[in-house]
Amino acid sequence: MSKKISVGIVDDHKLFRSGVVDIINDSKDFQVKISASTGDEFFSALKKSTIQILLLDINLKHENGLDILIQLSQSNPEIKVVMLTMFSESSYINTMILKGAKGYLLKDTTPEILLMTLQKVHTEGKYYDSFTTNAIVETMQSKEKLASLGIELTQIEQDILKYISGGKTADEISLLLFKSTRTIEGYRQKLLEKTKTRNVAELVSWGFKNKIL
Repeated sequence: MSKKISVGIVDDHKLFRSGVVDIINDSKDFQVKISASTGDEFFSALKKSTIQILLLDINLKHENGLDILIQLSQSNPEIKVVMLTMFSESSYINTMILKGAKGYLLKDTTPEILLMTLQKVHTEGKYYDSFTTNAIVETMQSKEKLASLGIELTQIEQDILKYISGGKTADEISLLLFKSTRTIEGYRQKLLEKTKTRNVAELVSWGFKNKIL
């Protein structure tokens, strides 16, 4: 009998995490060696157990999964990280991939796709489904469009523009991007200046008119 591929998971929703652990452990190819709710808990367990793949949530209760991804990429680059999250925005997907994620799954995925992704990441080093690939292409197209307009927006500025167009307030955006409300308001002001618009309504109109949104 071949040795199972070792997997870890970091997610602060106990019921969800328990369900994922059961799905993986019931498979013939994988076994969960580390199940943690925080980064500290995970890195402490990693001193005692070795894993090959980590399933990682982005929005943890007291920390950002991105920080865990960056730290793990530096300390244990041999561990392949697959993001497992509710965030479907292309900006999140691109940021995580740029920082070293080898896969990206939404939490409403099926057990079959979860296991297939783990298998692909293990055998091929990375795996991005059509949804993830489309998000990458969308971001590239936005950058090309901005370049043609002679405007340079950072990734976080593009994220905030999309959230503003969706009607989210500075307080709501701050929770999503793990920034202070004051910082978000500063970025919003920069967007107005860069796009030469006078208010949020004009900013959103500019985004749609120039097909940035």
